[in-house]
Amino acid sequence: MIRIQQSLGFASRQTESLRSLRSGIATILLIALLAFSATSHARVFQRTGSSGDILTALRSSGGQVAYKSDVTINGGKGQLTVIGFTDAFPEILRILRRATGIDELDVESGHHLHAIVKTGKGVVRLLAFRLAENLQTIVVAVEQSRAEFKASERAPDRNMLKSIPSYPNSTPRFYMKDAGRKISVAVSDTKAGVDAVEAHLVRNFTSKGWQPALPPTKGKNSGTSFTIFMKGLDVCCTYIGPSADGNGNVITILHKKQGVK
Repeated sequence: MIRIQQSLGFASRQTESLRSLRSGIATILLIALLAFSATSHARVFQRTGSSGDILTALRSSGGQVAYKSDVTINGGKGQLTVIGFTDAFPEILRILRRATGIDELDVESGHHLHAIVKTGKGVVRLLAFRLAENLQTIVVAVEQSRAEFKASERAPDRNMLKSIPSYPNSTPRFYMKDAGRKISVAVSDTKAGVDAVEAHLVRNFTSKGWQPALPPTKGKNSGTSFTIFMKGLDVCCTYIGPSADGNGNVITILHKKQGVK
């Protein structure tokens, strides 16, 4: 009887970990870093003042801080802040223009904005996007010094997820670590097909004691694969999808250690 209760309790904690990962801040971080990894798509602006002025203006315009943490992006340190708004995206765009003093801030396509603002004291990277499921707009800001920002622009020279299997001959593109939440994400490029990468990752994860929490999910007609693995209370998500230039695929691996806060 005791053994059954312990087993049920452990299964319940695993289920809670999965539920939290799907709906919690880890999802927002994953979306954010995918955009941050494509730095070539961000417009760069120059302004006086400080990045703190921008965040203060966003909060005073009705934004609610949902999350704040120190992070490492590639080789540079920074502070990440996630701010939520219930206003429509055009209004958020106006708020961002007022907060930065940059009238040229604009979206490239749809409800999405990605900009790098160099201030008198540092750099702030801004990402704004709309969550379709709840009609909320999220603004993500990463504040860094000029030196730390420069360090973040250099791609990793090796796989930074030391305890997590990587795909052979893949090229690291991006790495982000949130030590407070024990979340790490690595993005790499490969010429291999989605099925080959998926089969290799599943085989290597299971050989190291990880088990798929759900069968791999295939994107209909999109050539993508998404899998959630668990090892005790640790959670790992893998996503494989086509690169923006259509020349190969991008592998994204998110690792959340020791349960989800």
